[in-house]
Parts: sequence; structure tokens; C-alpha cells
Amino acid sequence: MWEKPNDIRATYNSVDPYRDRKRKKTVYIFNVGGNNVRVICAIHFNTKMVYIRFVLTHKQYSRGKWKDLL
Repeated sequence: MWEKPNDIRATYNSVDPYRDRKRKKTVYIFNVGGNNVRVICAIHFNTKMVYIRFVLTHKQYSRGKWKDLL
């Protein structure tokens, strides 16, 4: 079980955190399918729950519109 952000990196080295400073939220971006797909998750370490927020193609991710929906 993941207890802190570094635990995720130990399991999946292709994950990157993204911090939305305005909304004070952090999501984790997993590169999947040979870097063709992004899975963006909110992870609540205290309850040990992972919420999939978005599954995007690389092109959709690059547009950045997902950031407005956090």
C-alpha cells in the first residue's frame, strides 16, 4: 500500500505529480501504453483510495484543458 508519494514512484517509475497551486490539489499522472495514454489520478493516502480523474490520449493531455477541470 502506498503511504506517501515516493511509494508510488517505487512501484511505477513513469508517474509524475502535478500540483495545482490555485486549488491546492495534487494529482498523479501515469504514462501508459508506451507513452500514448495518460491516466490522471487523485490519490488520498489517508483513506488509501485512488480516484481516476481522466484517461487521455497524449494529444488531449498536451492541450491542457484537463487542468481547468481539477
